[in-house]
Amino acid sequence: MPFPRKQTRKKRRQFSLHVKLPAQYVRAKFLVIYELDGAQKGVNYLSRYYRVVRLKLFLDGRRVPRKCCGVYFGNRAYFTRAGLKRRVVLHELYHHLVEAKGLEMSVRIEEKEANAFAREFLKVRPL
Repeated sequence: MPFPRKQTRKKRRQFSLHVKLPAQYVRAKFLVIYELDGAQKGVNYLSRYYRVVRLKLFLDGRRVPRKCCGVYFGNRAYFTRAGLKRRVVLHELYHHLVEAKGLEMSVRIEEKEANAFAREFLKVRPL
């Protein structure tokens, strides 16, 4: 009698975010502030929401490695001109929140969770 076949479907791993997503009205307000007042004021709003030191944004492509849009270095995020987008700003904000809250995780997991945070944050239904 032959052995039963293994199922070939791979199960998707779900990541549990260590930093909770804010409520939908907070996300919508961030997007409005970001569009009307700029990226820095939007990030300041989220920093106050999470009760952490504010993240300073700099548009300086010389500090960003090649093939990267943005980089986070202790309370500062540097972006290229093409990389200053909402998704990238939220990605770097996640790195700031992890450092400010003192969470310990590997670089690989932190990158995956930062991507998931930015992706889920931008899924805002119109109010």
